[in-house]
Amino acid sequence: MVVAEEGLTVATEDWKEEVYVPVRDGLVAAGLYPEEADAMVRTWWRSYFETQGLRVFWVVPEGFTNQVLPMKVSPAPKEVVRVMVGRSEVLRPRFERDLVQKMTIEAKEDEGWKSIYLADRFGLAYQKRVEALTKLPETVHGGIH
Repeated sequence: MVVAEEGLTVATEDWKEEVYVPVRDGLVAAGLYPEEADAMVRTWWRSYFETQGLRVFWVVPEGFTNQVLPMKVSPAPKEVVRVMVGRSEVLRPRFERDLVQKMTIEAKEDEGWKSIYLADRFGLAYQKRVEALTKLPETVHGGIH
């Protein structure tokens, strides 16, 4: 991968391998069998890795998983390994500025932005973020109005 703006990287031609292997291997290290890890990554592939956006993934501690999703199996197995993965969508400052631009200034002139952003699975979250950003003092958000 090549370093790009804001400390992020731009994918190379081999990006799929560069992403797939560490994610799969991380899931195996967390306790999944290779086949399970492979199936999990393949399930996410299109929606998480082939769509625009920045995502952060983490393995949820097993104790928390057991607390939130208690499980009882009878007869009790010799061993139980549970792996739950968390994911957060991260909005980069440039993307937030574009959202504010589209949803506030340009919205008065062009209603087409609604079909782009509000039809997105995160459309409502985008709208709420813009509302929060436009309420911030000018010095906090760098004048994104």
